[in-house]
Amino acid sequence: MADENVNTDPLTEYIRTHAPHLASEVTEETPLLEQGLLDSLGLMTLVAFLERRYKLVVPEEQITPDNFRNLAAIRGLIDRLNAKK
Repeated sequence: MADENVNTDPLTEYIRTHAPHLASEVTEETPLLEQGLLDSLGLMTLVAFLERRYKLVVPEEQITPDNFRNLAAIRGLIDRLNAKK
């Protein structure tokens, strides 16, 4: 069986690093907020990571549960913010 962490993108790796007890279970649709993988402090830390890693600014009004519910939603947010550059 192949190692799932090989060639993992930075966002997935970030989430897996910050939730090592669930690392193998994190998928695109894992509910990050509902499962407690992101709390308020974790959310702000993730926002700072996104801003540094993807060289973008996450406006305060975009920091919503819908935009951070899972990896797919976060990727959608990144795509929308990059499109505005």
